[in-house]
Amino acid sequence: MLQPEVEVVYFLAENTQIMADHNKRYIDARFGAHDAIAGDHIKFNSLALCPVSRPRLYWTNLPGAKTHMAQLKFAQQRGSEHKLAAVLDPGRTTTAEYCDCILATGQKGRPVVPKGGGPNVALNPTEVERLMAKEGYTSNSGLSEPQRLEVLGQSWHLPTIVELLRPVAEQCPL
Repeated sequence: MLQPEVEVVYFLAENTQIMADHNKRYIDARFGAHDAIAGDHIKFNSLALCPVSRPRLYWTNLPGAKTHMAQLKFAQQRGSEHKLAAVLDPGRTTTAEYCDCILATGQKGRPVVPKGGGPNVALNPTEVERLMAKEGYTSNSGLSEPQRLEVLGQSWHLPTIVELLRPVAEQCPL
C-alpha cells in the first residue's frame, strides 16, 4: 500500500536565551515531536554579525540552518564595518564596540557621546534602526522615541533572519 505524501511545513520561532530552562525544554520537545531537526534549538547572538548583542534561541526545521548558523557563530566576521560607531548619527561618537541592549533604559553605560560633548547618552531610534537593518522602519510612525525603541526591541534582527534563510535561498535559486 502506498503511503500518502506528507507535506513538509517549514517554520522559524525565536525567543531570548534568558528564558526559563523549563520553557526551553518544553519548546524543544514540542517542536521535536513535529520535526526531529527542530528538537534542539539554535543558540545565536547577533553580535557575530553586527555591533548589537541579541542572544537568542531559534527553533527551525529549515534545511541547512543549524549548520550555517554554527559556522557563523565561530567565524569571527566582525570587521570595521561592524563597529558601533558606524551606525551613529554624524557628530556622535562612542568608544564602545557594541551595544548590549537597544532599549534606551537598558543601554548600559549610555554608550554614545553626543555632538558637542556632555554626558553620555543612549542610542537614538534611528541608530537602533541601523543596527537592526531597518532604517526608516519606525521614523514616520507617530510613535514617541521610547515607543519606537520598544517596537525595535520586539522585532527580529534582520541580518540574523537573512542568515537563517540563506541555506534555503542557496538551494532554491531564482
